[in-house]
Amino acid sequence: MKYNDKNIKSISFLFSVLLHGAFFIQFTSTSNNHISQAQAPVYDKRISLNLLKPVKPDIQQKIKTKIVKKQKQKKKESKNKLIEKVKKQSVAPEAVARNVDENITRDKGELNKQIRQSYLDYVLNHIEGHKFYPHAARLRSIEGSIQVSFILQDDGSISELTVTGKSILLRRAAKKSVNRALPLPVCPKEVHCPIQVNYAMQFQLK
Repeated sequence: MKYNDKNIKSISFLFSVLLHGAFFIQFTSTSNNHISQAQAPVYDKRISLNLLKPVKPDIQQKIKTKIVKKQKQKKKESKNKLIEKVKKQSVAPEAVARNVDENITRDKGELNKQIRQSYLDYVLNHIEGHKFYPHAARLRSIEGSIQVSFILQDDGSISELTVTGKSILLRRAAKKSVNRALPLPVCPKEVHCPIQVNYAMQFQLK
């Protein structure tokens, strides 16, 4: 009886181990299936997400396209306005050429006037550099303005020199100052010589 009970317990224990082992194997298999089934949708979901077109770049492209179209439209309108303005202001080619020639002639004339004035200033400064104050006039405190007139030739020589003024001492000094300054600076090609020169030579004591 004791022997049979022992056998029964051994068989029961063995059966229990086998049963638990079967449950464990089945549970493991079921878990693996669940894991594989759970992973598959995630993998598929990633694929589907990657296949979706991004929304933001699409919107940016639309906005960029609209801006480019507006800019092109504005450029076209500006070009058309400019063409219309030119058409309204268009004149005959002969008139355009005449205006250009007149402008060139006027500009050249103005430039020649400036060169002429600069040359005369240079000549007068050259004469002033040779001017002297008579000692006798200084002792007597004689001051005054002497009018000097002469014709300036293109080579720097002069003719028809005249001096007028109240003081004979200052007149002599003015005439001598001009002669000491000869020859004067040569006339440039842009200036037409001879030139009539008239200016006042000042004599003042400081």
